[in-house]
Amino acid sequence: MRDSNPQSAVKVPEDAVSRPWLSTHPEQSPTDDFWAFAELAKTAQQHGIFLSIGVIERSLIGSTVWCTNLLFGPDGTLLSKHRKLKPTGAERMIWHEGEDVNPVTPHGDPEAEAREADNMRVVDTKIGKLGANICWESECNLVRNPG
Repeated sequence: MRDSNPQSAVKVPEDAVSRPWLSTHPEQSPTDDFWAFAELAKTAQQHGIFLSIGVIERSLIGSTVWCTNLLFGPDGTLLSKHRKLKPTGAERMIWHEGEDVNPVTPHGDPEAEAREADNMRVVDTKIGKLGANICWESECNLVRNPG
């Protein structure tokens, strides 16, 4: 059985998308809120890879959890965060619905803020466009054809 304890889920910093989070925040220890997030970012950075990984994300306050995909670039930067829009069946007893936008810390660049807030973001990279759907979202018409 899966561990549904929110304490075992990953906390994702609000200011992480499209920013060099590893270089601007202190080293994390296993008891720090963002330790697991930092370990994933460091893994992408140390191996110079794009890392697309599914995690259970925990809210920064409280115990809400989401099924989330995190996409890290080869430098460890979080390129996108996608929360599953609609948990299916019994999942709704544990996981919360995703929003169409992610919370973004304002930083004075409205265009960048809009890109960072997009919950269905596709990122242009040197290897092509990268994005992620979770589970049955690949079968949803509006996800496949957002126009």
